[in-house]
Amino acid sequence: YGAPTRLLGWSLSPYVALYFAVEQRWDEDGALWWFRASAAENLMFHRFGIAYKDCERALFESGDDQVFVESEPPPMLFTYELNMTIQRMGNQQSMFTICRDPQADHADVLEELASYGDGPHLGKLIVPNALKPELLRELQLMNVTGKAMFPGLDGLGRTLTELTRLSVRFGLP
Repeated sequence: YGAPTRLLGWSLSPYVALYFAVEQRWDEDGALWWFRASAAENLMFHRFGIAYKDCERALFESGDDQVFVESEPPPMLFTYELNMTIQRMGNQQSMFTICRDPQADHADVLEELASYGDGPHLGKLIVPNALKPELLRELQLMNVTGKAMFPGLDGLGRTLTELTRLSVRFGLP
């Protein structure tokens, strides 16, 4: 929603990730980012050593949020997959990266993964804006829609907007 946050949502599904890259801003190119979580964890351990593992244990095992109370936190990044079932997150096949520094750009923190070890372990695919309507239409055929991604009225509204935009672009089905 435009506010600084420590969380960045990712999808384990390339189709869901593509949906978010194409569903809005048809006048701009989209981007589909990918990374290997295990390589990111290795990189963070390489950068921060045992302090990384200590923070990880404090955060995920004991729930100690004091790891976030620091005036100048390091750009230490963790990967996290929720164990609880939340329909929206299940539909989006969500996982998250969490950074101790709320001002840090996760792509900048992960940038070294592009050439780390036997990499690349990080990449960015550009989706040309001219292809967005066609890709959204193909995703609709696979039921990767606003309604599927956002259960409830919000998703229904998104899907109606998508169908209206697509029918204007391609004509009625």
